[in-house]
Amino acid sequence: MKSVHVALASVATPALLALAALAPAPATAETLTCNNISTLPTTISVPGHYCLNQNFSASYASPAILVNANNVVLDCNDHYINNTAGSTTGIYVSNRQTVTVRNCAITNFSRGIAFFETSAGGSRNNLVTGNRVLRARLSGIQVAGTANIVEYNRVSENTGGSAGTTYGILVSSFDGNGVGNIVRNNTVTHIAPSLYVAVAGIYLMDVDNSAVLNNTVSGLFPPLDKLVDGIVASPTVLGTAAVGNTVLAVTGNPPGGGGGITYGGGSYNGIRFEADPDANNRNVCRFNVAGHWQTNIIAETATTGCVKDGNTEF
Repeated sequence: MKSVHVALASVATPALLALAALAPAPATAETLTCNNISTLPTTISVPGHYCLNQNFSASYASPAILVNANNVVLDCNDHYINNTAGSTTGIYVSNRQTVTVRNCAITNFSRGIAFFETSAGGSRNNLVTGNRVLRARLSGIQVAGTANIVEYNRVSENTGGSAGTTYGILVSSFDGNGVGNIVRNNTVTHIAPSLYVAVAGIYLMDVDNSAVLNNTVSGLFPPLDKLVDGIVASPTVLGTAAVGNTVLAVTGNPPGGGGGITYGGGSYNGIRFEADPDANNRNVCRFNVAGHWQTNIIAETATTGCVKDGNTEF
């Protein structure tokens, strides 16, 4: 089913045209022409523009939306997909290119939105923007590959799952070949797991020459005997910049009691690059604000850290 957008009549008077010029542009969340998804779960197997025009809530044994084509735009128009039971992925994309997922509210899945690849470059030039992911178990947003953008999303209230760590945003690649990913203007906040797992706000794994820009990570509550980190890059990440991020640690118990476990673990590192730098391939931390961590930003040494410039630490 396709909705129809009706244009202004060509005989509009000057006064009507003037009023039209003053009217605000349509919100970016609104998709006016699309293939409406009316039932879930569903598989998108043909390139095109798809949207949700209603909310969905059910127990999903398989991904609510499986994208199995390139050149797809999926716009949820700010509608939600809620999983009432089970541990599957909300929106699942594997080995695809030029796929956009935007304006979706995804709740109670193991992974809220996940892009995977099983060969180098299999997942590339994808965009995840303007989504809200609540109460994911393993990861709110997980993106693998090259030249992908994750921006303007909000991830909160991860509960934790079978893995030892729950991630707000996780960026990775197959066999360490991913480059050129951008993670910017996202918010990861109020994560108080109901299980004894570690917490990472934003985690880069096996990707190089990427950028983590202007994100806010705060309100991550460490379970007892577990650690919380703000922004972390694994030992295989080089040539990458963390710029303009705000990364704040928190102490005490979460409002409302959190997940019903004991908190009070360690707020470990605000920003940590774990790679062994060399003269030609280093990581940079610039103009970030980091506060109240055991170590706010780890400075570059011969074996770890980033070149620090213009940061505020307290």
